Amino acid sequence: RSTLFPYTTLFRSLFISGVVRAYDGRGSEVWTGHAEGEVLQLTTARLAASGPKAIVGVVQRGGESGVAAFDARSGATLWEHMIGVGRPTLAAADVDGDGLDEIAYSSKGFPPETPGTFALLSASGDVRWKKEDLEIRDWLTVAGGNLVYGVRTGGGSVAAVSAADGAPRWHTSLGSEAGYGVLVPERSGVAVSTEAGEVALLDTATGRVARSEEHTSELQSPIHIS
Repeated sequence: RSTLFPYTTLFRSLFISGVVRAYDGRGSEVWTGHAEGEVLQLTTARLAASGPKAIVGVVQRGGESGVAAFDARSGATLWEHMIGVGRPTLAAADVDGDGLDEIAYSSKGFPPETPGTFALLSASGDVRWKKEDLEIRDWLTVAGGNLVYGVRTGGGSVAAVSAADGAPRWHTSLGSEAGYGVLVPERSGVAVSTEAGEVALLDTATGRVARSEEHTSELQSPIHIS
C-alpha cells in the first residue's frame, strides 16, 4: 500500500505555474494538481470524516493570497478561498474537537506597515473569522486548548489568540527574533527557538517562559521537545 506525500516542485517554472504533485512510497508520480498562481506552502489536513487527509496549500495570485485544498487521491481542487493580500502562511489542526481540521491563515502585507490578514477557515473552506488588525503574520501553528500561535510583526515575540473568534490571549517578548518555522505545540507548552540561540518553552495558558536554554549557535529550523 502506497503512502502519498505532496510537495511543490523545486523547478521554478513549475512552482510559479502552481503545480502540486504527489508521489507514492516508491517515488513514482501519482498525480499532478494545479492552482492558478503560486503554491507557496503545503500541509495535510483532515477535511472529511472518512478517507485520507486532504492536501492544503497557500496560494498567491497577483496581489491576493488565500488557501486551496486538493483531493489526496486525485489532485482535484476541493475548494479555494482568496482571503487577503501579501505573502501567506498556514497551519492546520482540529481546534474544536469535532474530528476535522481547521485551517489558520495569515498574510504579511508589503510594505511592512501595511495591515495583514489573519483568519480561521473550517474544513469546508468557509471563513469562521477574519481579522485585519492583528500583528500575527508569520509561521503559524495550532494547538489544543483552542489557541492559535504565531510570531508577531518584527519577529521579536510570540502571541496566542482564541481559535473561536481570534480574540488576543497573550503575547510574550523573546528578546530576539524567532527563527524560521519554530513554533511547535507541545502538551506542556509551545517550544520556540530564536536567532540568538535560545530555546524557550512557553506556558500555553499565559505565555510565560516556563523553561529556557541557550545554545552556542542560532536555531532556525523546527524543534521538538520530548
